[in-house]
Amino acid sequence: MRQWVAALCLCAWVGACSKEEPPRPQPRPVPPAPAPAPPPTADPVPEPPASPPRPEKKLALRVAARTWRTQPPHDIARALAEKLAWVAVEVTPPESQDAHARADVQWTEERAGEYVNVFDSTKRHGTKITFTIVLRSGDGTELLKLDASGQTGSTPSADGLFEEALGALVRQTKWSSLPCLVGGALGVRLCLPDVVSATLDDDVSKDALKILERAGYRPANAAEEGTLALARRNYAECVRIGAPAVPALVRWFHPYRLETDDVAAALAEIRHSSATAAFVQYLEENRRDLRRREKTLSIVLKLLAERTATDALPILDELAQESGPTGKQTGEAAAEIRARAKK
Repeated sequence: MRQWVAALCLCAWVGACSKEEPPRPQPRPVPPAPAPAPPPTADPVPEPPASPPRPEKKLALRVAARTWRTQPPHDIARALAEKLAWVAVEVTPPESQDAHARADVQWTEERAGEYVNVFDSTKRHGTKITFTIVLRSGDGTELLKLDASGQTGSTPSADGLFEEALGALVRQTKWSSLPCLVGGALGVRLCLPDVVSATLDDDVSKDALKILERAGYRPANAAEEGTLALARRNYAECVRIGAPAVPALVRWFHPYRLETDDVAAALAEIRHSSATAAFVQYLEENRRDLRRREKTLSIVLKLLAERTATDALPILDELAQESGPTGKQTGEAAAEIRARAKK
């Protein structure tokens, strides 16, 4: 009897042990915290205006245009009116009596070189465009004179022979700077910051400086002070201004400029990080001209070594493989940078 009862108890215990435990409640998942909103930018980029500003000045425009083509000449009057509207200048007919100034425009389209179509052997001619504008005040005083030209290239694009000549003219600094220079010459204040920037473009620098002097313009900030100091070749003033003058100096730091040595010296004296990057780029893009710019090269290498510019090592190592003084100087600069980096 005891054995039978023991067997029953054993079976009951085994059965109880074989039962599955009820599932335990799982903790509810915690949703991830929302990502923090990005901080607002300190200087948001202003959106371009949807329409031209309200006109401040009126310009009586007289155009003399001629072309060799069978089509009418390019509508330069309309093109100028559209461009000048964005600088608050309204173009009016030449007989307008309430205009603040008058402009005479000469637009000429001359036949240029002959081009042969390789597929059907047809012959066509390119075009050379010349453009001149003279701006005068009401009493006849000349305020501005600009001229530009464009011509079909030796390998014309598919856009067309005339269109390529027009594109060559439009790409010139004199054409792109025309609205701000005309507006500035007429006294439109919103144009003057762009006129300051134009002082660094060789083609219009003198005209831009005259406009600013006539307007009695004072720089709005240190960056404009640096730009105007550089346009006047006052490198000592650029050094005094310091970091705000660096963007203008970097813009002018090119091997084809006669002032490259002076610009490099000013950048080296200011010792800004942007100058270091500009010097590295100078070595990378102008390795063929380094021999002709020994003084500039010496200034560049000295600053790179003093600032332990390790990012300059790849280009310095390449240049060190060349024979002659350039290879020796760049090799020594690379060795000095490595020695400073180990300290």
